[in-house]
Amino acid sequence: LVVDNSNNLHCIGWGISNDAPYAIYFSYIYDDYWTDWMIISSQTDLGSVGGGDIDINCNNLPAITYRQKTYNTGPNNDSTMYTFFDGSTWSEPELVVNDPYEQQIAVDPYNRVHIIDIEKLPDTTLFLELSGKLPFWSAI
Repeated sequence: LVVDNSNNLHCIGWGISNDAPYAIYFSYIYDDYWTDWMIISSQTDLGSVGGGDIDINCNNLPAITYRQKTYNTGPNNDSTMYTFFDGSTWSEPELVVNDPYEQQIAVDPYNRVHIIDIEKLPDTTLFLELSGKLPFWSAI
C-alpha cells in the first residue's frame, strides 16, 4: 500500500480467477471510490506468488515488484518480476532475478527504480539491490 500526493491509495494484492492466483492492482480514489482490480501477472501456482511491494514514481504512477512462478528458471521455478503503469497501460512484466525469497521496491526522486531482493541460497541468504531497468538491471 502506498499513498500518492493526492491522497489516493495504490495497492497490490492477490486475486483468484479460474482457481488460480494472480497478482492484482487496485486503488482508492481519495474520498470517492475503489477502482476495479486489474490482473498484472500471468497465472501462477498457489503458494508461489507473493513477496509483492509497490511504490509510486514522481508522476504518482505505480511501480510493482512481486514473486511469480516461472517454468524456465531452474530448480525452484520462481522469479522476481517488475512492472509499472505508464498512465495508460501496464508494462509487460520483466523477470529481474531468479529464485527470490522476498522483494521490496523504491522509486527515488529521479524516477530510478530500486529493487531489494533476498535470494534463497542453500547455506545463507543473499541481499541484492538492483537498480535500473532491463536490459540494464545491475547489482549495486
